[in-house]
Amino acid sequence: MNILYVSSKKGWGGVVSWMHRTALGLESRGHRVWIVSHPDSRFTISAPRGIRIIPKKLGMDYNPFMILYLVGLIKRNRIGLVVTNIQKEITIGGSAAKIAGVPSIRRIGNEYDINHRFRWRQKHLVDHTIAPSASILREAEKRVNWLDPARYTVIYNGRNPAVHSAEDIAEQRRRWGLSENDFIIGCTAQLAKVKGIDRLIGVFKALVDSQVDARLVITGEGPELRGLEARAAALGLSGRVVFAGFSADPARAAAAYDVAVLNSSKEGFPNALVEYLAAGTAVVSTEVGGVGEILKHGENGLLVDVGDDKQLLDAIVRLQRDRDLKSRLARAGLKTIEDGFSEDVMLDRLERLFRERMSGRRS
Repeated sequence: MNILYVSSKKGWGGVVSWMHRTALGLESRGHRVWIVSHPDSRFTISAPRGIRIIPKKLGMDYNPFMILYLVGLIKRNRIGLVVTNIQKEITIGGSAAKIAGVPSIRRIGNEYDINHRFRWRQKHLVDHTIAPSASILREAEKRVNWLDPARYTVIYNGRNPAVHSAEDIAEQRRRWGLSENDFIIGCTAQLAKVKGIDRLIGVFKALVDSQVDARLVITGEGPELRGLEARAAALGLSGRVVFAGFSADPARAAAAYDVAVLNSSKEGFPNALVEYLAAGTAVVSTEVGGVGEILKHGENGLLVDVGDDKQLLDAIVRLQRDRDLKSRLARAGLKTIEDGFSEDVMLDRLERLFRERMSGRRS
């Protein structure tokens, strides 16, 4: 299969991460993938060599020059399917796909990607939609009455188990300026308010005040960085909180955490959570979005209510004190990945869907 992804995003969030992983995976299976990506995006700058990246700005909605450019790209390379996400990508990529006579697939990140503003585009410029969790579709159906379940498929984000040696983990910790013996609470996220990192820093302050010797590592970048740095400094935590920045290898970062935290108030099906489990790291997460479809409280992780800082603190302390529980949850999380949330499973389902849509359009 020849596949074209169209991306106008500058940041590296969940959908961009999905695009990156699936493009690499599909290429490894013998398919050919092209990605039109914003020239100044984190993806264009940081993605590994070997991916066919075309640095292009989409410009305004319904940009006729970009639509015609994509039509030419599709025809020259015999591309059989176009993948988009947000409004501008649907408008331009979906229009080009329609003109070229190939199917257009939209991959959404959360239930708010399905709204009344998108109705016309969703109906006329999108042939099928991929959702990363069943909860997204359930929540979307509560808000819109025109969603057709037959045009939606759930494909969970997947990661293959990521085995890292003790040397790899020690080296990662040294890069953070930390030692093998430090108890590290880690969070990998785009630094946006919805991720609840400001509250996590407050919880970490309470943990330190209770005489727990720990460090907090925050891996990621985003608009909240300066404010979060200022909050950590104001709480006297500058020496204990590490802002690690963007990581091209989030699995390695996750493996170097003792406890991985997801404290979001809103999620679809978070890539970070899957990365934590695949790295064999014990997880504490808010019960939000599709998290409950992979994480079961007390079985393969600990779940807490959104905004309940005491629950979050208690869960972290519990794992810090009970190393047997931490190890048991980490092993169970890894088995969860192996049993149904691996990258191989994700790619199998994606290939099947793509082939079905391409054969359906040609028939």
